[in-house]
Amino acid sequence: MILLEIGLAYVYSHVLEYYAHKFLHRFKKKHQPLAFHLREHHAQAWRNNMHDTPSLREATLLGCIALMHSPLLLVSPPAFWTLVFCAMSYLYVHTRSHMDIKWAMNNVPWHVDHHLGNHKANWGVRKPWIDILLGTRVPK
Repeated sequence: MILLEIGLAYVYSHVLEYYAHKFLHRFKKKHQPLAFHLREHHAQAWRNNMHDTPSLREATLLGCIALMHSPLLLVSPPAFWTLVFCAMSYLYVHTRSHMDIKWAMNNVPWHVDHHLGNHKANWGVRKPWIDILLGTRVPK
């Protein structure tokens, strides 16, 4: 049962990552609270060939998402801690991909494609499998 809970949480974390990332792209106007993703992060990455500095906003947003899932602790602590681990994994992969372009090209080329190719596709950061399943994996 525990392995099932961990597996479901892992799959859910990728689905959440995909849809949350896609959702962030809806905020384009300066006055919108989540517009920093496109207006700052994407602009910086585009200007600097993928390079961008770590974002406190991103870490804060991940912390809020983890807090929103905290009731899961009452039902399935393994699932909750899997989600926390996945959030930390996301933060590591995303940050490193913007600090080390060679690493990103070798390990997360779909994320490089998202920033330097089609920013309206390739929503998965850690893995491309949901993009592949949904037909949104578009190589540069």
